[in-house]
Amino acid sequence: MMSPRRLALGYVAGFLAVPLGHQIMLMLLHGIGFTRNAPWNLAPTPPLGVPVLLSQSFWGGIWGIVFALIEPRLPRNLLAYWISVALFGGVALTAVYVAVVLPIKGPPPNPEPPLIGLTMGFLVNAAWGVAAALLLKLFSKRSA
Repeated sequence: MMSPRRLALGYVAGFLAVPLGHQIMLMLLHGIGFTRNAPWNLAPTPPLGVPVLLSQSFWGGIWGIVFALIEPRLPRNLLAYWISVALFGGVALTAVYVAVVLPIKGPPPNPEPPLIGLTMGFLVNAAWGVAAALLLKLFSKRSA
């Protein structure tokens, strides 16, 4: 059974992993011209008009709870652990975006070509996974 404290730490780690991991990777990809998507987007999202960054961070927090639940089952070997967290973010978050979010919301205006979009999704979400893991470890040590 997972403690409510650990789940809360997972939420906070996942929430903060968006501006500190996901968006930094997006900044790098945007900076080299790989994507037109700019980081730290504050444009309102329908239907509530919440800024994109806040919406992404909210969902990053939900994914952080999922991550907190699976993290104890990841390999303890250092290299395998970090590969696993990057793959969790890169594959799981991107797959849910493609399979669930896109069919519900429809494609964004001016979408990237599919291969660019999938590669970008994998990289920014892998960066989220690494940042979420780092933050969860940091928060867990500080509160112990």
